[in-house]
Amino acid sequence: MSTKWGKTKITFEKSNDDTRDLTIKFKIPKKWRAGPVSKVKTTFLETFNEKYKENPLVYDSVHLKNSQNKDLCDNDIVQDVISTHDTLTLCLGAAPVQKAPAMYLGHKVGSAQVPENAGSTSTKSSGFNYSRFDNIDVSDEDEDRAECHPNIDVKSWIRLRKNQREENRAKERAEIAALEATVDELKQRSLSLEKAAQAARDDPNANEDEVEEAEAVARDVAHQLHDAEYELSERIRKKKLTVDELCVDGFDVTSSGTSNQSSAPGPPSSSGGSLAFPNKAPGSAPGTEPPKGHSGPSVPEDLGYEEYLNTHQKTIETFAHMNTVGTKSYEKAKKYLLDNPAVLSTHAVGHMLLICLDYQMADQEEMAFRVATQYQLVQFCLDLASSSRQDPRSAVHPLFQRIDQNHDQYIKGFEDSVRDFVKKVKLRAEEKRAAGEESPLKLQREAAENRKLAEAAMEAGDGEGEEESFGIDPNAPVGPGGLHPAEVFDTLPEPLQQCFISQDIEMIKKVLMEMKPEDARYHFDRCIASGLWNPNGPGDDGQKPE
Repeated sequence: MSTKWGKTKITFEKSNDDTRDLTIKFKIPKKWRAGPVSKVKTTFLETFNEKYKENPLVYDSVHLKNSQNKDLCDNDIVQDVISTHDTLTLCLGAAPVQKAPAMYLGHKVGSAQVPENAGSTSTKSSGFNYSRFDNIDVSDEDEDRAECHPNIDVKSWIRLRKNQREENRAKERAEIAALEATVDELKQRSLSLEKAAQAARDDPNANEDEVEEAEAVARDVAHQLHDAEYELSERIRKKKLTVDELCVDGFDVTSSGTSNQSSAPGPPSSSGGSLAFPNKAPGSAPGTEPPKGHSGPSVPEDLGYEEYLNTHQKTIETFAHMNTVGTKSYEKAKKYLLDNPAVLSTHAVGHMLLICLDYQMADQEEMAFRVATQYQLVQFCLDLASSSRQDPRSAVHPLFQRIDQNHDQYIKGFEDSVRDFVKKVKLRAEEKRAAGEESPLKLQREAAENRKLAEAAMEAGDGEGEEESFGIDPNAPVGPGGLHPAEVFDTLPEPLQQCFISQDIEMIKKVLMEMKPEDARYHFDRCIASGLWNPNGPGDDGQKPE
């Protein structure tokens, strides 16, 4: 068990005709105890010379003496010559010089006796520092399985050991976080106390005791800060590092899916084929900082696909139709992405995928290839930003710089990725045509057009004209549940009425999801009972919207 250190007292040994006097007490910081005495000596001299600026002491003309009257050398180790509650005296006279022990150099060998391959067969260290691997946590299931007792279930043992490691790591992270908070607090306290001590020294009305008390308090907190910083650095140095903490993605390849593509309007869930550039560490390439004037993501995380498309559709489609393929120049595309960072979004990638699929279903392969090229440029930026955990705008400069510096190599890889992506889109287009399905983008545009027409009609209609245009025939038959559709339609909320007028199924589902569950269930059951909604009709899956 380590000995707890108390405060060390240091006093100045003055001569008979010397009026200078100073005594201080402070706790020697932990990380000083394995160091030289010169640090303790310097601390006392700084306080002494601050007090007696007109007659200071010179470092080389004084030395320390411990309670056993032993003169201390400046390079003596503190814990070897100073006890826990020692009283030191600063005496006049240079410090004694400690003689270093003679180093044993081994047996001398004549140059004629040295073998030619002595350098390559030496048993000394090769100079490689293996200590960097000391703090790597290599625990795995194989090791746990090997140490498991035969009478214990192996899977339960592995799960137990894994949970124990996770708990220990979480506890260690919490302790380091607490130490960091303590260091921050002590830094603030030390700064404020140092200002208070300086104010006491500058105050002409303050007596000597008050100044010394203020200096002692500031000095104690400063030493506490040194101890806390040393303990924090040791905890961080000895912390075991896991694979997740040591490694980052250096090469990332994803490919777009070719199945389960929904024909309904909306953002497609796919990721395009990508080549991340692995030859440079993340964040080390020039231009990795976001452009000036931008500090966060270009598209808010909570911005929905439709809202995003309504705001940025023109910008996305302009970029999607740029002729990067024909010009073989990427400078214009780079400038456009920097000027319009909203394009660097998964929503933009999804919309460009729909545009490419729409051209492919219309047999416009040249336009499909052009859009696919722009699609891949954005997807490359997103993948590179994801692998380096940066803002997507930070990946624009590194991506195009790689293209400029290694034009032939990276352009070939890029074009191969584009061709692979186009093949998958073409295959998907053939599948949709064989199934008699329409282009998702076409359906999306028709739904948007129907909504605009319905909204325009609702705004233009007034009074009787609106009822005459969108009313339900009073002579319509009663529904299967015994309710008349006209009566039920009149009781529906206005957004739901507009959905039935435009016959937009997706909008009906969206409106119902935004309502309270009990209200949505009430109106939807009445729509079924009146015949406004046919759960078994064409274009429906036979289930209620949830």
